[in-house]
Amino acid sequence: MKTETMAAELVLVGWFGSATLIFKGACWISFTCVLKFFYTMTDTHRAVSEDGDIDEYDGSDGEGVMAPEKLQAITKFFNQPAEVKRRVKALKKLLHKAIFIEMEYYQEVFEIEKKYEARFAELLDMQRDIVLAAIEPSDEDCEWPFDDDLQELQLAASLSRQAQINKSEKVAGDTSKEGSMATEVKGIPKFWLDVLLNNSLISEMITENDQPILHHLDDIRCKLVTDDESGFVLEFHFSPNEYFSNECLTKQYFFNKKPPADNPLDYDGPEITRCNGCTINWKPGKNVTIKVMKKVKKHKNRKDIRTVTKTVKRDSFFNFFDPPKECLSEPDLDEEVVELLHEDFKIGHHLREYVIPRAVLYFTGEALETDLEDDDDEDEDNDDFDDDEVDSDDGEDDNPKPKQRPPRTKKGGSNEKPPECQQN
Repeated sequence: MKTETMAAELVLVGWFGSATLIFKGACWISFTCVLKFFYTMTDTHRAVSEDGDIDEYDGSDGEGVMAPEKLQAITKFFNQPAEVKRRVKALKKLLHKAIFIEMEYYQEVFEIEKKYEARFAELLDMQRDIVLAAIEPSDEDCEWPFDDDLQELQLAASLSRQAQINKSEKVAGDTSKEGSMATEVKGIPKFWLDVLLNNSLISEMITENDQPILHHLDDIRCKLVTDDESGFVLEFHFSPNEYFSNECLTKQYFFNKKPPADNPLDYDGPEITRCNGCTINWKPGKNVTIKVMKKVKKHKNRKDIRTVTKTVKRDSFFNFFDPPKECLSEPDLDEEVVELLHEDFKIGHHLREYVIPRAVLYFTGEALETDLEDDDDEDEDNDDFDDDEVDSDDGEDDNPKPKQRPPRTKKGGSNEKPPECQQN
């Protein structure tokens, strides 16, 4: 009886093991079928691309998986009659010609901006002189009929102040202080520091260690470069200080005006592809971009004691002048480098387009509302995409294409060549 029971158990175990193997085999077959279907879809797209009909389509979402909408559109086009595909090639050729016209347009806009650069520079020279107390504006210069527009801002500031201080004592104190400051203060102290701090994008870069240095920032300018590689240079002018010997720190950005060679129909104007910083000649012990760490080490067997010094980088606004050396068009760039370049280009473009020409509005706080509205518009544009395709916290694409639309004409600068950073 025991022998029969053991035999039955062995049969049961054998059957269960076979069933398990059959189940695993079925799962593997199903999985390979799914993979085969997926690669069939991507191979179909690849074949279409090699056919030359839809070279400009990128049928993936960045991870090799074709987006359903693109797959549907590509499949629909692939099933078009041959004569329709032939005519589409003619349309693409027309688009290619239009892109070359668009390139000429951007070049002319750039040249027009260069033409007016000196005239804007004259106004920015006057702004600098007023800020630095080199000149005192006349009563006529100070006549501005739109001061009433600031009433809401003044009211908001007043309410905020009253919420933090004693109404009866502090308000009177502020009033008397304002009257005395009018005769004591020269120029506009900390003008550019406050401009940068009032800009949400730039203020994130500024640390407490940076602020005393930025007290010496006298001016920021943007000058266009029309050499073999066109672009623009940002100049940061400093008064003599205890931190570094440079009078001017520079950051140059370079444009690529042509469409990509591997996809000539993918063009949306000149784009920034690389940038150069400069060497900051820090005075001993004043470099805020590094931190010196000292560690005392004692030998295990002997009584010798030695001090090991280690230098590590730390966050600072002045890291802005030491960007990655790579060019965005280089193949196989590290993902972190690409992200750093995108962020750097965004900051450089923002300084050129908004901060420099509208500095006074950032100083007063009036530009903040517009600045936030611009950010909201970008977020709304990104909301058009599926949530599954958005990973960043702020709703922006992790790796946005750093396109540079036609240069705005409200820029500062002059016909002088930008000063070079002093090198060590």
